[in-house]
Amino acid sequence: MPLLKSLVDAEGRTLRADTPLRPAADCLFQIQAPRLFKAFSRSGEGALLLLANLADVDAVEGTWRISDAAGLADGDYAVCSPMTGMVSRLAFDQVMMRRLKRFGHDLLHITPVVGGAAVFGLKDKRNGLASVRDIRRDGPTLSLTARDGGTLLLWRDAAPKTVTIDDRAAAGRFAGNQLEVDLAEGPRAYRVVIS
Repeated sequence: MPLLKSLVDAEGRTLRADTPLRPAADCLFQIQAPRLFKAFSRSGEGALLLLANLADVDAVEGTWRISDAAGLADGDYAVCSPMTGMVSRLAFDQVMMRRLKRFGHDLLHITPVVGGAAVFGLKDKRNGLASVRDIRRDGPTLSLTARDGGTLLLWRDAAPKTVTIDDRAAAGRFAGNQLEVDLAEGPRAYRVVIS
């Protein structure tokens, strides 16, 4: 994926997080310590959680959890790692292990599961959470605006009954609680409704 395209929407606006990147509470003053470094930034309904090996060692290992992203409410969340392809649902304080090689990193997208669905945004964007807006939930129906074309990624308890893009029926791919909806490649926003 071209780097510049992964950072902006169809109108050329940067897909920014809502807050600056901040170290997790247990990572303050440990930049070069031989352990997993964690930093977070709030974005949309969820957060981005950076995991990194900043130490001068071949590998680091450590734990992370949703609660490392301060300010998120206790609850169920879905997590997506665009680097590894991992998508899963986690409890707020569920502990996860991660090992990273020298200079290794991962940027986790964390979003709340509400009504059986969590929105990760566009897969090819570094901050997919910022690539969607106007998220509305009305019972089993979820509607949103994707700020660009590409593949929209969601976590769902069950396969959707219907998917529409700009009021036209569309198909989505559902497997392993992941729903992917292909939006046409084009420099514009798309209104998506899933029920």
